[in-house]
Amino acid sequence: MRKESAVSANIKGHIYLLCAVFIILVSIGGVRGSDFVYKTAPSCDNARNVLVGANYFNGWWEETPNKWQDDITRNNWLENFPQRRPLLGEYNSQEVMDKEIKAASEYGIDFFQILWYFLNKQTDTTQACPKINKALDYYVNSPNANTMRFSIEFCNSSPFEVKDFSDWDKCIDIWLKYMKHPAYLRVGGKAVFKVHSAGGFWGDAGGFENAKKWIAHLRERAKDAGIGELLIGCGSPGIVWEEDWPWKIFDYSNDYMRVPEIAASENDYPFDVLAKYIIELRGAQRFDKMPLMPFMAAGWNPRPWKGHAQRPSFTMPTRQQWVRELERTAFDIENMNNMSFPIENGQKQKIFVIYAWNEYGEGGILAPTQGEQYMKLEGIRQVFGVKEWK
Repeated sequence: MRKESAVSANIKGHIYLLCAVFIILVSIGGVRGSDFVYKTAPSCDNARNVLVGANYFNGWWEETPNKWQDDITRNNWLENFPQRRPLLGEYNSQEVMDKEIKAASEYGIDFFQILWYFLNKQTDTTQACPKINKALDYYVNSPNANTMRFSIEFCNSSPFEVKDFSDWDKCIDIWLKYMKHPAYLRVGGKAVFKVHSAGGFWGDAGGFENAKKWIAHLRERAKDAGIGELLIGCGSPGIVWEEDWPWKIFDYSNDYMRVPEIAASENDYPFDVLAKYIIELRGAQRFDKMPLMPFMAAGWNPRPWKGHAQRPSFTMPTRQQWVRELERTAFDIENMNNMSFPIENGQKQKIFVIYAWNEYGEGGILAPTQGEQYMKLEGIRQVFGVKEWK
């Protein structure tokens, strides 16, 4: 009798222990009906279960022309801005991408939103331009690919726009190849894809009906290829009301970067001017008809490029300012109902993207640099924690 009681007590003890472990894991976000668990817990409750993305631009080549040259003189500007020199490598390559994925995933970046450009007949394909889309190949060929995720942003800015349906179909051939990779970003089982400019897409396709047809074709081809349903976003539509067209075609909106319309100055404006502007943008879109994947800025200071002299520049954030803005972004995502993607069982996936991983010339920089070191990545890891993808 005493033996049975001891066994029973032992079983109960194990059950209690398992329950306690489960409660602890839940409390730090370690057990979740999604594709990841936490390796490092977030420091901010609002930041729990948020996917953190970063825009990725593959424009840094050793050959000329490249983005290490200013827009007018073509002189390499790193001599005047050595604090922006990246620690993981100055030029896009497979080796650098391997290092970047490792660093990003270890500090809490969950996906790269990689800019992709259509190389049409007007585009110079004889020198550097063919390299601009190499980031996707570098990513999928990396031994670190599955430690985080990636998605495609079709950058339809001039001169890379698509104006012919047959060219649109050719683009889809390329995109679907990458969407089949196991590290391609999916939310609620749907592959995520973005068109950079909604207005540009409308004009290039030839109006609403054609734009609607083109997006429907992309969705249908993805299904036929076995990829399944897509979450298709668009950039820069502004506030989207009931009567506006973007929500009738796209699934969500997401700005790449927006800057206050203020005059350029010889001196940099304080970072807080930029931060407040972005907060106001999010607040203005809290009643949008369509879901919003919000953005925040790692910075904006395009002084290395003389061609940007007519635009305002801002100081880079301090560590305190950076952590504060990360926490404010998390708060808005948690408390504004449209800033997440609907997924299964009535739940929502919180998600946002940071401008940018490597816009070294414009000043949107998350990648570790000579000046900031790993400060911004350390802030992301502190606030949002680090996830491990299953």
